[in-house]
Amino acid sequence: MTYRLMKRKLCSASAALLVATFCLTAAPAHAAYDGFESYSSGSNLNGLNGGDDWANAWSSDASDVSVQSISLDDPNGTVDGGDQAMRIQPGANTGDNTSVLSRDFAAMTGDVYLGLLIRVSSFEDGDFLQIQLSDGAAGNSSDTLSIGVQQSAGNPFFARVGQSSNDSVNASTQAADDTDFLLVAKFSKDGNGQYANTDLFINPTDPYHEPAIADAAASSSAPSITQLSHFTIRLFSFESDDVVYLDEIRIASSFAEAVGVPEPASIGLLGAGVLGLISRRRRRA
Repeated sequence: MTYRLMKRKLCSASAALLVATFCLTAAPAHAAYDGFESYSSGSNLNGLNGGDDWANAWSSDASDVSVQSISLDDPNGTVDGGDQAMRIQPGANTGDNTSVLSRDFAAMTGDVYLGLLIRVSSFEDGDFLQIQLSDGAAGNSSDTLSIGVQQSAGNPFFARVGQSSNDSVNASTQAADDTDFLLVAKFSKDGNGQYANTDLFINPTDPYHEPAIADAAASSSAPSITQLSHFTIRLFSFESDDVVYLDEIRIASSFAEAVGVPEPASIGLLGAGVLGLISRRRRRA
């Protein structure tokens, strides 16, 4: 075999190894994930156990939460919501201050990130959607950290720590009807080791790096929680025509994982390793 032919074969093999290794090792890790592709369209979500790394099945009012054939996408082209999403629409049993959906994940004690795609429809001023993380608290509790759509003119997104509207900070971005948004929230601790900070990032343009400035940031000394393990959605002042779609829910330990992309450091290390392998094979040749 000539040197040129051997070199060509080694490079082709190395390229194939790069692709295979990337697919196997560079997928983002996360504490819990659900993209709602594994369910039958139209099914009630209550009691279903799809997704990855959750501690239990979804718990919901079956008349309120279902899986629908609809595609949500990140406006910046990073996150593809696939062909199905969760749909929340009030049923006969839904009233004010109602937790319509919950699920547990393995307890986390460091910075916790929550990423998701969201679309609302038929929202009027006064409609309220709250997406909470806690250590098991349900309903409107002071021991919750949350993001959502605020109950005020224009329906702005908000970040919150605690249970009062006074604990909320609104973003300048409003939840326009029938528009897809990528939301990433960061929940972090204060100097006393309590979860007391919520930062909200809306449609981040760089999926690998956490923005330096949040679109909304809230903090409070009210919570007394040292771990997060419970995901809840709460509604207030909903009418029967109000609809919320959620997709690509990720609870993770880094910003990039919450968006759903490999960490830059992992890609760099992988590339360096494969290039080293190519170099060694060339020297041998």
